Amino acid sequence: MTNLIEFLACPRCDKTPLETRDEQYHCNACDVTFPAINGIPWMFADPESSLGEWRNRLMMALTKLGHEIQSIETELKNDDLRQLSRRRTERYKKALEQHRRKLQKLLRPLDVQSGTANYESYLALRTRLPADQGLNTYYANIHRDWSWGDEENEASLKQIRSVVQDGAELGRVLVLGAGAGRLAYDIHMSLDCASTVALDFNPMLLLVAQAMISGAELRLYEFPIAPKSFDDDAVPRKLSAPDIVRSGFSLVLGDAL
Repeated sequence: MTNLIEFLACPRCDKTPLETRDEQYHCNACDVTFPAINGIPWMFADPESSLGEWRNRLMMALTKLGHEIQSIETELKNDDLRQLSRRRTERYKKALEQHRRKLQKLLRPLDVQSGTANYESYLALRTRLPADQGLNTYYANIHRDWSWGDEENEASLKQIRSVVQDGAELGRVLVLGAGAGRLAYDIHMSLDCASTVALDFNPMLLLVAQAMISGAELRLYEFPIAPKSFDDDAVPRKLSAPDIVRSGFSLVLGDAL
Protein backbone atom coordinates (compact mmCIF):
# COMPACT_ATOMS: atom_id res chain seq x y z
CA MET A 1 0.00 0.00 0.00
CA THR A 2 1.02 3.63 -0.45
CA ASN A 3 3.09 5.21 2.32
CA LEU A 4 0.30 7.61 3.22
CA ILE A 5 2.45 9.73 5.52
CA GLU A 6 4.04 11.25 2.40
CA PHE A 7 0.69 12.78 1.44
CA LEU A 8 -0.49 14.05 4.82
CA ALA A 9 -0.11 17.61 6.10
CA CYS A 10 -1.33 19.12 9.33
CA PRO A 11 -4.90 20.44 8.77
CA ARG A 12 -4.18 23.25 11.25
CA CYS A 13 -0.94 24.68 9.87
CA ASP A 14 -0.31 22.74 6.61
CA LYS A 15 3.17 21.72 7.70
CA THR A 16 4.79 18.46 6.66
CA PRO A 17 5.96 15.89 7.36
CA LEU A 18 3.91 14.57 10.23
CA GLU A 19 5.49 12.24 12.74
CA THR A 20 4.01 8.78 13.28
CA ARG A 21 3.52 7.70 16.88
CA ASP A 22 1.85 4.40 17.71
CA GLU A 23 -0.20 4.43 14.49
CA GLN A 24 -1.16 8.07 15.10
CA TYR A 25 0.04 11.22 13.37
CA HIS A 26 1.65 14.12 15.23
CA CYS A 27 2.33 17.70 14.17
CA ASN A 28 5.35 18.97 16.08
CA ALA A 29 4.60 22.59 15.12
CA CYS A 30 1.08 22.52 16.62
CA ASP A 31 1.81 19.79 19.17
CA VAL A 32 -1.40 18.06 18.11
CA THR A 33 -1.88 14.33 17.60
CA PHE A 34 -4.30 13.04 14.98
CA PRO A 35 -5.66 9.56 15.77
CA ALA A 36 -6.51 6.77 13.37
CA ILE A 37 -9.87 5.02 13.27
CA ASN A 38 -9.29 1.39 12.38
CA GLY A 39 -6.13 2.53 10.61
CA ILE A 40 -7.80 5.45 8.77
CA PRO A 41 -6.14 8.80 9.62
CA TRP A 42 -8.50 11.24 11.40
CA MET A 43 -7.26 14.51 9.89
CA PHE A 44 -9.62 17.12 11.35
CA ALA A 45 -8.21 20.44 12.55
CA ASP A 46 -9.64 19.78 16.03
CA PRO A 47 -9.31 16.00 16.18
CA GLU A 48 -10.58 15.29 19.70
CA SER A 49 -13.56 17.66 19.52
CA SER A 50 -14.62 16.47 16.07
CA LEU A 51 -14.27 12.84 17.13
CA GLY A 52 -16.41 13.55 20.18
CA GLU A 53 -19.01 15.26 18.01
CA TRP A 54 -19.20 12.30 15.63
CA ARG A 55 -19.43 9.88 18.55
CA ASN A 56 -22.31 11.92 19.95
CA ARG A 57 -24.19 11.95 16.67
CA LEU A 58 -23.74 8.27 15.98
CA MET A 59 -24.62 7.29 19.54
CA MET A 60 -27.76 9.43 19.40
CA ALA A 61 -28.76 7.74 16.14
CA LEU A 62 -28.30 4.28 17.65
CA THR A 63 -30.29 5.38 20.69
CA LYS A 64 -33.05 6.65 18.43
CA LEU A 65 -33.18 3.25 16.75
CA GLY A 66 -33.51 1.67 20.17
CA HIS A 67 -36.42 3.97 21.02
CA GLU A 68 -38.10 3.11 17.72
CA ILE A 69 -37.82 -0.58 18.55
CA GLN A 70 -39.35 0.04 21.99
CA SER A 71 -42.19 1.98 20.40
CA ILE A 72 -42.91 -0.93 18.06
CA GLU A 73 -42.87 -3.34 21.01
CA THR A 74 -45.53 -1.20 22.68
CA GLU A 75 -47.58 -1.20 19.49
CA LEU A 76 -47.43 -4.99 19.32
CA LYS A 77 -49.04 -5.22 22.75
CA ASN A 78 -52.21 -3.76 21.27
CA ASP A 79 -54.71 -6.62 21.05
CA ASP A 80 -56.66 -4.76 18.37
CA LEU A 81 -53.77 -4.91 15.90
CA ARG A 82 -54.89 -6.78 12.80
CA GLN A 83 -53.10 -9.96 11.81
CA LEU A 84 -51.53 -8.61 8.63
CA SER A 85 -50.41 -5.42 10.39
CA ARG A 86 -49.01 -7.44 13.27
CA ARG A 87 -47.05 -9.70 10.93
CA ARG A 88 -45.60 -6.72 9.08
CA THR A 89 -44.81 -4.87 12.30
CA GLU A 90 -43.08 -7.91 13.83
CA ARG A 91 -41.03 -8.35 10.69
CA TYR A 92 -40.03 -4.68 10.67
CA LYS A 93 -39.07 -4.79 14.36
CA LYS A 94 -36.84 -7.81 13.76
CA ALA A 95 -35.17 -6.00 10.85
CA LEU A 96 -34.55 -2.90 12.98
CA GLU A 97 -33.02 -5.00 15.76
CA GLN A 98 -30.66 -6.71 13.33
CA HIS A 99 -29.90 -3.38 11.64
CA ARG A 100 -28.94 -1.79 14.96
CA ARG A 101 -26.66 -4.70 15.88
CA LYS A 102 -24.94 -4.61 12.50
CA LEU A 103 -24.37 -0.85 12.76
CA GLN A 104 -22.99 -1.22 16.28
CA LYS A 105 -20.50 -3.78 14.99
CA LEU A 106 -19.55 -1.61 12.01
CA LEU A 107 -19.04 1.46 14.22
CA ARG A 108 -17.10 -0.39 16.92
CA PRO A 109 -13.75 1.19 15.89
CA LEU A 110 -15.23 4.61 16.74
CA ASP A 111 -15.95 3.54 20.32
CA VAL A 112 -19.09 5.68 20.32
CA GLN A 113 -19.75 5.11 24.03
CA SER A 114 -16.30 6.19 25.22
CA GLY A 115 -17.21 9.81 25.87
CA THR A 116 -19.12 12.84 24.71
CA ALA A 117 -18.13 16.26 23.48
CA ASN A 118 -19.59 19.14 25.44
CA TYR A 119 -21.30 22.15 23.91
CA GLU A 120 -18.30 24.41 24.48
CA SER A 121 -16.06 22.01 22.57
CA TYR A 122 -18.54 21.98 19.71
CA LEU A 123 -18.59 25.79 19.55
CA ALA A 124 -14.79 25.82 19.53
CA LEU A 125 -14.51 23.59 16.48
CA ARG A 126 -12.60 25.29 13.68
CA THR A 127 -14.82 23.48 11.17
CA ARG A 128 -18.20 22.42 12.51
CA LEU A 129 -19.98 19.45 11.05
CA PRO A 130 -23.01 20.25 8.91
CA ALA A 131 -26.17 19.91 10.97
CA ASP A 132 -27.60 17.22 8.68
CA GLN A 133 -24.60 14.88 8.85
CA GLY A 134 -25.22 11.70 10.77
CA LEU A 135 -25.83 7.98 10.64
CA ASN A 136 -28.41 8.12 7.86
CA THR A 137 -26.80 10.81 5.71
CA TYR A 138 -26.11 9.24 2.31
CA TYR A 139 -26.89 5.81 3.80
CA ALA A 140 -28.71 4.83 0.59
CA ASN A 141 -25.50 5.54 -1.34
CA ILE A 142 -23.81 2.67 0.48
CA HIS A 143 -26.23 0.29 -1.22
CA ARG A 144 -25.99 2.11 -4.55
CA ASP A 145 -22.21 1.79 -4.47
CA TRP A 146 -21.87 -1.81 -3.37
CA SER A 147 -25.10 -3.78 -3.83
CA TRP A 148 -27.41 -2.36 -6.50
CA GLY A 149 -25.38 -3.59 -9.46
CA ASP A 150 -22.99 -1.74 -11.73
CA GLU A 151 -25.21 0.40 -13.95
CA GLU A 152 -24.99 3.65 -11.96
CA ASN A 153 -21.35 3.08 -11.05
CA GLU A 154 -20.42 2.52 -14.69
CA ALA A 155 -22.28 5.69 -15.67
CA SER A 156 -20.28 7.70 -13.11
CA LEU A 157 -16.98 6.25 -14.32
CA LYS A 158 -18.00 7.00 -17.90
CA GLN A 159 -18.31 10.68 -16.98
CA ILE A 160 -14.74 10.60 -15.69
CA ARG A 161 -13.48 8.85 -18.81
CA SER A 162 -15.13 11.51 -20.98
CA VAL A 163 -12.72 14.15 -19.66
CA VAL A 164 -9.63 11.93 -19.35
CA GLN A 165 -7.70 11.08 -22.49
CA ASP A 166 -7.19 7.40 -23.23
CA GLY A 167 -3.93 6.19 -21.75
CA ALA A 168 -3.47 9.35 -19.67
CA GLU A 169 -1.22 8.89 -16.66
CA LEU A 170 -3.16 10.46 -13.81
CA GLY A 171 -0.41 10.16 -11.23
CA ARG A 172 -1.66 10.94 -7.73
CA VAL A 173 -5.45 11.21 -7.48
CA LEU A 174 -7.43 12.74 -4.61
CA VAL A 175 -11.18 12.10 -4.48
CA LEU A 176 -12.97 14.63 -2.25
CA GLY A 177 -16.29 13.69 -0.71
CA ALA A 178 -15.63 10.06 -1.59
CA GLY A 179 -18.55 8.75 0.47
CA ALA A 180 -18.62 4.96 0.60
CA GLY A 181 -15.76 4.95 -1.88
CA ARG A 182 -17.06 3.25 -5.02
CA LEU A 183 -16.15 5.97 -7.52
CA ALA A 184 -12.67 6.33 -6.02
CA TYR A 185 -12.30 2.54 -6.17
CA ASP A 186 -13.43 2.39 -9.81
CA ILE A 187 -11.07 5.21 -10.80
CA HIS A 188 -8.15 3.49 -9.13
CA MET A 189 -8.96 0.08 -10.59
CA SER A 190 -9.80 1.26 -14.12
CA LEU A 191 -7.52 4.22 -14.83
CA ASP A 192 -3.76 4.75 -14.71
CA CYS A 193 -3.36 6.13 -11.18
CA ALA A 194 -0.07 5.91 -9.35
CA SER A 195 -2.00 6.35 -6.10
CA THR A 196 -5.51 7.30 -5.02
CA VAL A 197 -6.62 8.91 -1.76
CA ALA A 198 -10.35 8.82 -0.95
CA LEU A 199 -11.32 11.51 1.56
CA ASP A 200 -14.61 12.00 3.38
CA PHE A 201 -15.69 13.34 6.76
CA ASN A 202 -18.33 10.69 7.50
CA PRO A 203 -16.63 7.84 9.40
CA MET A 204 -19.40 5.33 8.82
CA LEU A 205 -19.09 5.70 5.05
CA LEU A 206 -15.33 5.20 5.09
CA LEU A 207 -15.59 2.21 7.43
CA VAL A 208 -17.87 0.64 4.84
CA ALA A 209 -15.40 1.57 2.10
CA GLN A 210 -12.56 0.03 4.09
CA ALA A 211 -14.42 -3.26 4.39
CA MET A 212 -15.28 -3.29 0.69
CA ILE A 213 -11.80 -2.58 -0.67
CA SER A 214 -10.29 -5.26 1.56
CA GLY A 215 -12.55 -7.93 0.05
CA ALA A 216 -14.93 -8.30 2.99
CA GLU A 217 -18.69 -8.70 2.69
CA LEU A 218 -21.20 -6.69 4.69
CA ARG A 219 -24.86 -7.48 5.16
CA LEU A 220 -26.92 -4.39 5.91
CA TYR A 221 -30.56 -3.48 5.64
CA GLU A 222 -31.87 -0.99 3.14
CA PHE A 223 -35.06 0.88 4.03
CA PRO A 224 -36.66 2.11 0.78
CA ILE A 225 -38.57 5.38 0.95
CA ALA A 226 -41.35 3.93 -1.22
CA PRO A 227 -41.57 0.14 -0.75
CA LYS A 228 -43.03 -1.65 -3.76
CA SER A 229 -44.43 -4.57 -1.80
CA PHE A 230 -45.13 -5.93 1.67
CA ASP A 231 -41.60 -7.31 1.97
CA ASP A 232 -39.78 -4.21 0.71
CA ASP A 233 -39.96 -1.99 3.80
CA ALA A 234 -36.70 -3.53 5.06
CA VAL A 235 -34.52 -5.25 2.46
CA PRO A 236 -31.41 -7.22 3.49
CA ARG A 237 -28.53 -6.49 1.13
CA LYS A 238 -25.14 -8.10 0.61
CA LEU A 239 -22.44 -5.51 -0.04
CA SER A 240 -19.16 -6.42 -1.73
CA ALA A 241 -16.58 -5.12 -4.19
CA PRO A 242 -15.76 -6.87 -7.48
CA ASP A 243 -12.15 -7.39 -6.36
CA ILE A 244 -9.76 -6.44 -3.58
CA VAL A 245 -8.36 -3.01 -4.39
CA ARG A 246 -4.88 -2.95 -5.92
CA SER A 247 -1.99 -1.31 -4.06
CA GLY A 248 -1.75 2.46 -3.88
CA PHE A 249 -5.27 3.14 -2.54
CA SER A 250 -5.76 4.94 0.78
CA LEU A 251 -8.59 6.31 2.91
CA VAL A 252 -8.48 9.53 4.93
CA LEU A 253 -11.08 11.01 7.28
CA GLY A 254 -11.17 14.80 7.16
CA ASP A 255 -12.98 17.90 5.99
CA ALA A 256 -11.92 19.20 2.58
CA LEU A 257 -13.29 22.65 3.46
